[in-house]
Amino acid sequence: MNISAQPVNSRQYHYKTPAFGAKVVDRLCVNLKTDTVSFLNNGTAVLDEPMPFFKGIKNLLNAVTKNIKNNVEGKTCLDSLDKYRLSEMLEYFPRKLFENRMLNGVVGSGNNNLAFKIDNNEVLCVSEDMNFFNKRPFEDFDLPLISKGMYDTYFTKNTQGWFIRKLGEPVTDSELETIKQEIFKKGYKVKDWNPEQGCKLDNKLYLIDFECAYK
Repeated sequence: MNISAQPVNSRQYHYKTPAFGAKVVDRLCVNLKTDTVSFLNNGTAVLDEPMPFFKGIKNLLNAVTKNIKNNVEGKTCLDSLDKYRLSEMLEYFPRKLFENRMLNGVVGSGNNNLAFKIDNNEVLCVSEDMNFFNKRPFEDFDLPLISKGMYDTYFTKNTQGWFIRKLGEPVTDSELETIKQEIFKKGYKVKDWNPEQGCKLDNKLYLIDFECAYK
C-alpha cells in the first residue's frame, strides 16, 4: 500500500515529481478511503492493488468524483482540477503506449502536473505545458528521463505531454548541498529550493525539478 520513497530518520518522505513539494509525516496513515483508493496523509492516492493503467485512471476518477460529491476532497491530494485531468487522460492519453502498463496510484499533483507511480519503480509525469524543457539544456545534475512524448486534447495543442523517470530516494542535507553546488558550478541559479528538489538514484545525486535550475 505504501508507495513512498524509503523511510529517512523514522519519517516517511514521498516525492511528487516534478516540482511538487513532498510531505513529511511522522506516521503514514489513511486520511480517507473511497472505494478502491486510499488517500494518505503524505499527499498520495494509492490503489488497493496495481491495476492496468486505464482501469486505474478510471478508478481514481470515480473516487475523486465521489469525494467532490460528498464534499470531502479537502482530505485528499486530488480536487476538481484533477478530476478534469483524469477525464482528459481517459479520452486522449496515448492508449497504445500505456495500455500494458500497471498503475499504483498518484504520487503528486501540482498546478500543471499529475505524477503517477507505475510499474518498474517508475514515475509517470503528465504535464499541461512541456515547454519548460526548452528553457535550458539537460545537465548531468538533472534526473534522467526514460522516455517522453506529446499528445493533444480538445483544448490544448502542442503543449500537453508526459515523461517517465525512475523513482529516486531521499537525500540528506549534505547531499542536497552537494547537488546545489554542482548546479552553481554550471553557472545556474536555483529557485524554490527545498529538500524535495533532490534525490539519489543508483548512488548518484540528482535534481528532480528541472525548472528549479535557471540562468
